[in-house]
Amino acid sequence: MEQIKLLWSEPHEFKSFFIDSADWLEQIIWRQVLLDTFREQAKDKTIDDIGFAKGRVAAVRYWQQVLTALDYLHEKMDMHVGFAVHSQKKTVKDPLLPEYDRWEPKLDQRASGLLTEWAELIGFLTLDSEVSRIAGKDNVELTQKRVLHVIETGKYLAGNRFGLVDPIEDPSFQKIADLIK
Repeated sequence: MEQIKLLWSEPHEFKSFFIDSADWLEQIIWRQVLLDTFREQAKDKTIDDIGFAKGRVAAVRYWQQVLTALDYLHEKMDMHVGFAVHSQKKTVKDPLLPEYDRWEPKLDQRASGLLTEWAELIGFLTLDSEVSRIAGKDNVELTQKRVLHVIETGKYLAGNRFGLVDPIEDPSFQKIADLIK
């Protein structure tokens, strides 16, 4: 929070502020919740040592503070703000469908829900690979390209409020900013 507050109070020429990554920030938030709860004994505790998920619920308050601070940077300081978030594969067990795997943010479900509601753009970045034989040779050629998905499917969480269409090939900050304008 101190770094964000410096952007409010100190003159600067920054146009963006991104946190890499939300799942690592979550660990810092959980550590603070443990310190709030256990004080000196927090070192040997985990977030689940606070019974009945109360620690995870308490962490939401800190997430809300971070999002409020980022909203201020975005709205009052005209900065682009956001998070990078690692993903994890989860098995979805739907009684109407066969089980399938889905990539979701590597966050507690409460934090994930809060960030999903807050975000104007949620992208799922993949590395699409294609293997092809080189003509007349036994060798193969591997080509790869980065692709940003911005529309949700059953395979991953994604979405946007800008009407962007899938996929965005070779994404860059500037390319995305130009598409949003």
